[in-house]
Amino acid sequence: MRDLVITARPDGSWFTWVVEVVNKSRDSVSVDWDQSSLVAGNGDSMGRLLRGETRRIDSANVQPKTPIPPGARVSQWVIPEQMTMMSGASEGPLSPMPPLAYPGARLVISVERKGKTASWTGVLTAT
Repeated sequence: MRDLVITARPDGSWFTWVVEVVNKSRDSVSVDWDQSSLVAGNGDSMGRLLRGETRRIDSANVQPKTPIPPGARVSQWVIPEQMTMMSGASEGPLSPMPPLAYPGARLVISVERKGKTASWTGVLTAT
């Protein structure tokens, strides 16, 4: 999927990220957040990526895929499932745990097009 441009930038800690996907293709694509993950430097998966709109009470539910029409872009705040604090009000927004450094960590983003799935992997570095 060379006609997709995917970038990820940290948003305040090691575990909150803004992922932007630009669709330069002629086909619609979808990001499958439930099949996307942060992988720690030691190889441990930190669970699926939860979109910023997810509320604690909904965090166990399947997330809708994010459709991206041809020539469009989407920017989404995400947090790995295992890095959320589940204390406090059950209906409030998700909050990240204190940042932890995992050298060699990477984001894996699952993208679907025409019934086929591909993964984009980006190695994370501290800035």
